[in-house]
Amino acid sequence: MCFPAVFAALGASATTAATLSTVASVAGTAFSAIGAMNQAQAAQDQANYNAAVADNNAKLAEYKAQDAQQRGELEAQKVQREAAQLRGAQRATMAARGLSLSEGTPLSLLEQTDYFSATDVATTRTNAGKEAWANRVQKANFETEAMSNRATASSISPLMAGATSLISSASKVADKWYTPSAGAAVNSGSSWSVSNGGGYGRFY
Repeated sequence: MCFPAVFAALGASATTAATLSTVASVAGTAFSAIGAMNQAQAAQDQANYNAAVADNNAKLAEYKAQDAQQRGELEAQKVQREAAQLRGAQRATMAARGLSLSEGTPLSLLEQTDYFSATDVATTRTNAGKEAWANRVQKANFETEAMSNRATASSISPLMAGATSLISSASKVADKWYTPSAGAAVNSGSSWSVSNGGGYGRFY
């Protein structure tokens, strides 16, 4: 918008029109800078929030990993107790029948019980370990996400965004007011014109 022409059309003098137009342009520049700062601050706040959420998710993933290991160990211990009880019952039954437990079928039966018990314990712990590992992979991903968001937040400077906007807007205002124009403006009470070759207006 050409502020001088607008103010002149409203009946303001050339000097007053120029002054009012300058004030309006400066105000617009200031508002643009404030808007840029607010936008940058909002982006920085969002990045910090995302980092905090990722941090919490990483902590939760670690908790799940530890819980999986604990549950796996408890289950393995349960399997061991049950196997021990079964082995004890087998020994008691075979001994009551007068069978030798150190040879033949009785020994083979006890060895099978020990083998399958050990296999079940190992499987239980392996499954728990896999679950814990999957959760720790998630934890690492969340930690990477948090680091990325913190880096993004650190790269944002609301003051710098405001300053950049201010400089850019000020440059445009300066170009508008100090660049010679080839048009003509009308000033209340006097003739206001510009030479054909371009230049600053002057009164006649």
